[in-house]
Amino acid sequence: MSIDIYNSIYIFSNIFMTYTIYKFMKIFYVKENTNKKAIEIGSYIIYFIAITILHIFVKIPIILLISNLGLFLMLTLNYKGSFKKRFLTTFLIYLTLMCIEMIIVLSTGYFKLDLLIRNDYESILGIIIIRIVSYFVVLIIGSYKNIRQGDIVPNTYWLCILIIPIGTLYLLITIFMVSGLASVTIFMSIALVLFINFATFYLYDEISRILSEEKDKILMQQQNKYYEKQLELMRASLKSIKTIKHDLKNHMTSLYALVEENKNEEVLEYLSGVIKVFNNNEGLASTGNTVIDSIINFKLREVEKEKIAVNIDLNIPRELNIPSFDITIILGNLLDNALNAVKKLEKDRYIDIKIKYTKGRLIVKIDNSFDGIIIKEKGKIITSHRDKTNHGLGLESVKTVLEKYNGLIEFKYDSNIFHTALLMFVE
Repeated sequence: MSIDIYNSIYIFSNIFMTYTIYKFMKIFYVKENTNKKAIEIGSYIIYFIAITILHIFVKIPIILLISNLGLFLMLTLNYKGSFKKRFLTTFLIYLTLMCIEMIIVLSTGYFKLDLLIRNDYESILGIIIIRIVSYFVVLIIGSYKNIRQGDIVPNTYWLCILIIPIGTLYLLITIFMVSGLASVTIFMSIALVLFINFATFYLYDEISRILSEEKDKILMQQQNKYYEKQLELMRASLKSIKTIKHDLKNHMTSLYALVEENKNEEVLEYLSGVIKVFNNNEGLASTGNTVIDSIINFKLREVEKEKIAVNIDLNIPRELNIPSFDITIILGNLLDNALNAVKKLEKDRYIDIKIKYTKGRLIVKIDNSFDGIIIKEKGKIITSHRDKTNHGLGLESVKTVLEKYNGLIEFKYDSNIFHTALLMFVE
């Protein structure tokens, strides 16, 4: 009868434990990155049923260990993230929960720790304490907000961090397999592993924070360059206006004399020269929207020297309810990619840019000539620039920003033209 009571309590407490694991996953993954909710809920139900059946009917620790790792990895598939992040998430979550469980099991007087033999631990108090402590540990770790940005962690850092949970898990398994160890030694070893695991969470959080700040710093520097270029254009334009005003009397006298003599061609040529002075200092973009004008004028500042034909059609207000950081990531990367592609060509170099704002929607279309070579990695188009680390922030960064605005981006290409179309919903 006592076994039935224990199993009943285990089943109900495992519902709470499944919710705890869900909360744990949310520490690593942004809520907006969740795929279809029904699939997510279904996967947690599968986890609950599978672990409950294994615990009641099998109860062999090594099988439970392998099953939990596999099921945790399955749960990470509900969220958008790299494989390396899924792998690290699986090991960190499982090792933390395993250490908590082992410490409480030892604290309640159970010392028969053998991975290959059926576990007969049936402490109702122990199982309740395990669930409660696990939940509070998740709440504490939840204060690490930068862990969600773990995808930006370089592979070398990721590998170093991953070695910690894998290594400590191996040490724990070794301890369980060794017979004759004192219970105090086992208890202290597990407690030390748990402490190391907490330190790993902190380390992962700090590395993510530092890299995120570095990314923001790069963006800020990039923006400053755009604004400096725009300021330079504005100063040059102002200087030209002052020069025209200063010489206005002389210009009018010359034009008057030409008109009197009916020299219409000379008049048109003279006026064309005056207009050219203005146009040469306006920059390619002059909508009044400082952010977009600055980015376009900075990125395309050398198109004339590079003999790149540029057509720009901008229909946007002076102010858009989009942070300048987001515009910099999107427009900066798309223009970088277009320029990079065009510069590889010997002839037929051109870029066509259309940006339009209408009824709460920002539409960006960029067409450019290219050599017809598309580089893909895992089905995704990637930059072909030699400096892949520092050249912009990549198309993945553009897509990440677009998610904030429920936006879409589409790429099409034929033998020599690459088309990019982007849609953002702006309040």
